[in-house]
Amino acid sequence: MSDYRRDDRVSAHDRRYAKNKRRPALLIILLILAAAAVIVSAALGSRRRAADAGADHNGGDAPGIAAEDPGHAEDPGTSAEAGEAETPETAPETEPAPRVATVTVSAAGDIALGTLQTHGYEGSLREMADAYGTEYFFQNVRHVFEADDMTLVNFEAVLTDSTEARTDQEFLIRGDPDWIAALPEGSVEAVGFSNNHDWDYLQRGWDDTVAAFESAGLVWSAEDVYGYYTTADGITIGMVSVNKLNRLEEARETLHRGITALREEGVDLVIAYIHTGVEMQYYPQDYEVQMDHDCIDWGADLVLNTHTHCLRGIEQYQGRFICYGMGNFCFGANRNPSDKDTMIFQQTWTFVDGVLQPDIDVHVEPCLISSTPGRNDYCPTTLTGSEYDRVLANINAYSAQFGTVFDENGDYVQN
Repeated sequence: MSDYRRDDRVSAHDRRYAKNKRRPALLIILLILAAAAVIVSAALGSRRRAADAGADHNGGDAPGIAAEDPGHAEDPGTSAEAGEAETPETAPETEPAPRVATVTVSAAGDIALGTLQTHGYEGSLREMADAYGTEYFFQNVRHVFEADDMTLVNFEAVLTDSTEARTDQEFLIRGDPDWIAALPEGSVEAVGFSNNHDWDYLQRGWDDTVAAFESAGLVWSAEDVYGYYTTADGITIGMVSVNKLNRLEEARETLHRGITALREEGVDLVIAYIHTGVEMQYYPQDYEVQMDHDCIDWGADLVLNTHTHCLRGIEQYQGRFICYGMGNFCFGANRNPSDKDTMIFQQTWTFVDGVLQPDIDVHVEPCLISSTPGRNDYCPTTLTGSEYDRVLANINAYSAQFGTVFDENGDYVQN
């Protein structure tokens, strides 16, 4: 049980989930009512046209009264009632109700299901895995991920039993391949796999990690390998993941190529996941802002940045969102980081007859990377109370330069 999550208060996420769960149903009811109004209006119009036609047939007399003909007895077979029976009503044509689909994506930061080569056993992620099993790691955030359509994280570790490692990097992150079970157990469906640790154990490490993704049924993307995820409502999400560290121009070309390719393939949403920035720097540099703006201009619907080990601001640009720093999440490479703040970013998009609507529905869920304040226990946890307020205030402070504000429930406040 988390030291932060309290059962005596309903979390902002729970209130929001209840609201979003009702949203598609309300949209459908409104559309059905509008269609019914059109049908009733058409039916009434048809009756009026039939009545007018009857009046013309009877020489302008009131409907249902035969014209007077002196010297001739009334013929029952030619009464107004018989005449009405000969004028069938035409059923109005109706159009099918619009097809409404919503898709909610949750995104979190760096996932390191591994330990550094310098770590001992005590206090390590390995010790937690041995003691509690893989379901332990996402137990305090699974309720958020289970309520969405897709959860996306950045995977910053190598899962292999190989010990042949690169020699040009100080810190190496490695875990057991069977630890990948933590992701589907935590309702994570997709990973980005481009970062400065994806090659820590060379080609063998890369291949073993990709094999672990695929064995767990995870969608993954890295550089020119794009990820594709289709929701239950048939919405297709395309993902491109790029490591931008020390390769700015190459990364730009890869992002441009990937976003353009996904758009040309006709996916419904495009998400760009970028590994970039200076560690523990809380505000992005100008070149990072420009790169992320370019991604939106090229056609991305959402841009997510990782690597800095801290949260950064969030910007709305051209009606789309950029997270400049997602922070760590379940991070086994640091046993007690000084900054344990993190978040889950959520966005819901609405499609009507396959067309993306311009409405904005964005939410942040303040979290810590640990369920206990004294150390990292590798169990990211949603927050309530004063800790929730503190982390949310930090997110708003980092986002102030972009004019972005989230209310007390973590919902985006539109200007």
